[in-house]
Amino acid sequence: MKKSVLIVIGLVYIASILIIGFFGMRQVVYSNIIYVREIECINEEARDMGDYKMIIVDYIEGNTGVQLSYRVTPDDATNKDVRFIYDENQTVATVTDLGTVVFNSPGLIVVRIASTDGTIASETVWIVAINR
Repeated sequence: MKKSVLIVIGLVYIASILIIGFFGMRQVVYSNIIYVREIECINEEARDMGDYKMIIVDYIEGNTGVQLSYRVTPDDATNKDVRFIYDENQTVATVTDLGTVVFNSPGLIVVRIASTDGTIASETVWIVAINR
């Protein structure tokens, strides 16, 4: 009797594996990560120059700064974080991690607003501080 119970359990186990395989109880693997497609500088004073945007500000010693505003699309992107890339060896201005450009003297700084999700989405902004 004990042998027959073990045999029945074994047969039910093998039959269940075959039935599950036949009816396709398959795992569906998909990625729910939504990547950034585009970054756009949306400062009101930004002029579209084709490949880049340009912002011109009046230089006032000790008090000239620009807060870069941007829009990431799609709106439901998983990671909307950006980084602000610029030449840190130049002395005209510095850029904070939050996108505030602080000028030390009149001149030009080129800032690239880039995605951090591994895509190449970015927007280049030229910011010029001039004496008037």
